[in-house]
Order: sequence, then structure tokens, then C-alpha cells
Amino acid sequence: MQIAFSFFALFLACLSSPTDAGDEEFNELQWKLETDVLELRTAVEEAYLSRCDPSTLQSCQRGNFDACDSSFPNPVCPVGEDFSLQVCADGCSSKYDYSVSTVSFPPFPGSRDDPAVLQDICFSRKLDSYFVNKYEADKSFWDKYGIDVPSMHLGMTTGAFRIYPARANETCNAYDPRVRPWYVAGSSGPKNIILLLDTSGSMDGIRLYYLKQAAARIIDTLTVGDRVALVPFSTKAQPEYFDGEALVKVTASMKEELQKRLAALEAIGSTNIHDAFRRAFQVMEDSIPLEKVVDCNTAIIFLTDGKMTDPPDVTEESVLEFVSDGLLELEQRLKHPVYLFTYSVSENDDVHTFPKQLACSATANGIWSKVVDERTIVDSLTSYTNLFSLGLGEGRNDDFTAWVEPYIFSTRGVPGVTVSAPVFDRTVNPPVLIGVVGLDLLVEALDRALGVETGSSKTYDRIVLSSTAKCPRLATSQCHMEAFRSFGISGDDARCGGASNCSTTVDISLAPEVCNNRDDLPSIIVHNTDVEQVSFIERACCTGGSNGFGVVQNDTCIATSLSMEEKSKNIGAIVGSVVGVLVGVSVMAYAVAASCRKAKLERGDSVPVAQAMAVHDEETEVTAVTPPTNPKASAPCVLNAEA
Repeated sequence: MQIAFSFFALFLACLSSPTDAGDEEFNELQWKLETDVLELRTAVEEAYLSRCDPSTLQSCQRGNFDACDSSFPNPVCPVGEDFSLQVCADGCSSKYDYSVSTVSFPPFPGSRDDPAVLQDICFSRKLDSYFVNKYEADKSFWDKYGIDVPSMHLGMTTGAFRIYPARANETCNAYDPRVRPWYVAGSSGPKNIILLLDTSGSMDGIRLYYLKQAAARIIDTLTVGDRVALVPFSTKAQPEYFDGEALVKVTASMKEELQKRLAALEAIGSTNIHDAFRRAFQVMEDSIPLEKVVDCNTAIIFLTDGKMTDPPDVTEESVLEFVSDGLLELEQRLKHPVYLFTYSVSENDDVHTFPKQLACSATANGIWSKVVDERTIVDSLTSYTNLFSLGLGEGRNDDFTAWVEPYIFSTRGVPGVTVSAPVFDRTVNPPVLIGVVGLDLLVEALDRALGVETGSSKTYDRIVLSSTAKCPRLATSQCHMEAFRSFGISGDDARCGGASNCSTTVDISLAPEVCNNRDDLPSIIVHNTDVEQVSFIERACCTGGSNGFGVVQNDTCIATSLSMEEKSKNIGAIVGSVVGVLVGVSVMAYAVAASCRKAKLERGDSVPVAQAMAVHDEETEVTAVTPPTNPKASAPCVLNAEA
């Protein structure tokens, strides 16, 4: 019902929104990818509903294939350069298994025994039938672009990860999907971020070290759909300007430059909070008329470890009034809320008073937390995405999808792009984030759809436009804001107390609840752990022996292509149960697309791209995407990880 309604909405949209001629095929491809990732999201949400069923948990016993420890039941060696793996012999493809998915455990001690992790892996195991049927249904569609069906994956809030088709991971227990750009983009949407970072003399040493780590992680998780400004402050605030623009688009090259500037920061001088916020407002004031902002969510992230000491003639009361007026004016210009996150690092309670006042009195959209241990700076500063994800579960954001900048797929060493969407438990209010799903597509398919040469800047520009084309809106009530504040390290001390009309029972959750029937959890979750001590090359490369389908290979490498009929013989038992539903969905989707095309042709225009905001990036030239010099180091665990 929900899918059918989405198709109807898309049909109405394509009747009413014009676009440039000649882009119809790209628009249809974009529409299919976004529709498919939302379909995958729905499949995950439906599987999640049975997460506590004893049958779901008990059938998980030896029911999963570990990307590092397991051999696969039906491995194949696909044909084509796109499947080659750099560590294998020349022209050698990597092994895939289209009958199952693989799982990766999160990189923290004890994750393989964590009930929440096991629960996520067990319920998501039910997706294998969806993956297989989707692959079968879409193979002919993607054949015309000369590529395989996009990989489908799910990163969960626990850090567990599942990807289809199955493939081996090179370095294990190191991949965390929650800090990858596709996950953050899918769970928070495009955003403007201003980092106000205290670099006064008292931050010298371990505090500055962790501050840099925290800011570096924030920058790493941002995407080309985001805009950011780095504003360190001490005696004066000194924004890191780039060609006269304070708020910059977070491209891959800009990330590198921001990280260099961040690494060079030194702790010196006094603490001038007034100048920090003055500069923050000036950044936005300069950026708005130049359309260097995204018309989505905006957050100012402020961290200090001391009381205001400079200038001597400015009081905390006057700064509070200045910040309040500045935020109100900024919200009026942006026409959406500006969220203020304040963090104070100190063992001295006196230091926490003013940052909390800023969050509670200067705005209705402020969140404060004290940081009592320098090591928690990283987790504290990156937690701002929790609030943004909280608002994405609402009905008006139901069709939200995110695109990230093209990057090198380490599986294949070629440029690709990920389209992602958030997944929620919608049985609670507000909905709780379960994770993020994604589809990995080779950029060459988009080049072909546009009819341009491989690596064209036109394709890059269209992807960048897609990254800001959908803008989620937060409508979090003050009662929910008050409940959210208590989730930080400070607990109930972080509540502002202004929402007096809120019931004491108002509550929210930032993580799915673990099922009570823990006795039903499997004792051994992984199957075929016979390659645990085998090298990655032996596990991943199509070299020597048999490929599992009776095709004998020589001592170097033979890439073997199997027909769909041959694959179907091996996975037919899984395919039969759901394929009828998928065929029906596909027929409905393409009927809508055909009707749209007909209506457009009759009007003389073409199918629209996803609606873009009033933000126009002027850059037209892009640097060609090049493989990292050390793929293993840059993408240590999962083979489709970003460079």
C-alpha cells in the first residue's frame, strides 16, 4: 500500500515538474535508484517487526556468513574488469555469492556476544530472500548499462553490517558503518555545520588532541551535500577561510584541506566567547546571499573548557543577549530552526553554567552537555546527528533519500556512488532509528544514462545536485527536545526546565530496545567458519580449484560467467516465494514511468529530476577520481568502503 502510494505521488510529481531536455534517461535511473532504496528500507522495517520472535532468533543459529571467517555456499567468479581485485592475479575477479549476504561485526570488544548486535544480525538475515529476488528481477535492467545489479547493504545503529551479494572482507573487525558518509547522510540529511572550537591556552595537551579528533570525525562524516565552517577561537575567533568563502561545500578535496587546517591548530590565548559567536553569525551572513548554504538543517557546535575571560568589558549577560538575537535573526533569514549544541569540558562545575545558559536561554533549540572526561569529547561532538535522525522518521520525511560524492569502490577500484535511506522502528513515537540502507552503483552507469564520456563533470554535477535535492524538516516538539537533552552524559541535569506543560511521561529513545527473550538468541551465529585462518587472497580471489559450480580453473585465473538459468538452479528455492510480489511492484513502477514519459512527450518536456532546492553550486570542473595509493589502508574492512 505504501509503495503504491509512493508511485502515485511520483506520477503526480512527474506530471507537474519540468526539467532539461535530454536528461530523461538519467532522471529515470535516479528515480529507480531512489525508489529501490526506499523499497529496501521498507523490507528492513518489516523484517524488524519480527526481531523478537523465537523463530527469528532460533533459526539464526549458524544461519549467517561472516565476511572474514566463512566460506560461501555458492561462490562464483563474475566476468569483467569491474569485478577484478587488485590483490589478485591480473585479470582475476573476486568471488561473489548471489545466494546469500555477508555480515560484519562492529569494531568493539565483545560485539560478537552483544545481545543487541546478535538481534540485529538475526532479524536482518530474513533479507536474504529479498536480496536474491531483487537481484533476479533487476538483472536484465542493469545489463543494458553493462553493470551488475547494485550491491545492497544495511548498516545498523549497533554497528553491525550486512551486504549482498556476499564477498570476503580483507581486514576484519575494523569497519563501522555509522561513521561512513553514506550512513551519516542517510540518517541526518544535508546540513550546514559551524564548528566553534575553543583553542585557548587551557586546551593545550590532551584536550586539544581529543578536540581535533572529534572535529576530524565530524568532517570525515560530512558529504558533498553538506556545508561547513571551521571557526577556532581564543583571544579572537579566526575562521578558516577558503577563497573568501567561510561556509564551504564538503568535497573530498575540501575534506583534506580542512583536516590540514585542523591539524595545525595550536592552543594559545584567552577565551573570547563573544567573538566566537560574532564570527559564526558573520559566516552565515556572508554565505546566505551567495547561496553557499543548503536550505535544510543548521547546527552550531560550540565547545569550550573555560569561563569567558576576554574581552574584560563584556559580561556573560550581554553575550547571552547577543547570541539570542543573532540566532533569532538567522532563523528568520533561513526560515528554519538553527540548533545550538554547547559542550563544556571541565571537572569544575563553574565552567558548565554559562554553556548551559546558552543552550537553554538563548534559543528554544539548544542542547548542552558537560564533558567530564577528555576521551568523551569525540562521542559528544558527533552526537548532534542523533537529533537530526530523530526528525527523519516523521511522515513528511518518509521518502527521504541521500546521495554522496562519487568515491572509489575498493572492491573494484572504480568510481561509484551510494544512495541511502534511513530505517526506523515506526511502532513508537517518535520513530527510533534502526539503521541506514544503501545501494552502491558504478558511476559509469550514470555516464551512459547521460550519454557522456566516462568521468564527465556533468555526471558529477548531477550527483552533487541530487545530494541536496531532498531536504528533511525537523518538527521536534519542545517536550521531545527536553527528553532528548537528558540522553547526554549530563542526564537530567541537561534539561532546561522550560517546557512546564510537558507530561513527566514524555520520553524518547535513541536506540532500539533489546528483546527480553535473550535465551532464544543463538549460541553460534555464523556458519562455515572454515576459512578463519585463511589469507584474504585465498578467500577472495578466483585462483585455482573449483568455483563451487563445477567449473575448474587453472593455476592463475579464469573468470567464469554463469547464466541466470544456472544461478537460478542453485538459488531457486529462495527465489520462488517472493518473486511474484516483486514482479508486480516492478510492473507498477514501470507503468508509472511509462505514463510519465508519455505525458511529458505530449507536453513537450521531459521527466523531472528530484526537486532541487534554491542552492546552485557554480563549480563545473572536477578533479578525476583516482584510486588511493593503498586501498587496504584506506578501506580496511569492507570491500565497498569509501576511499
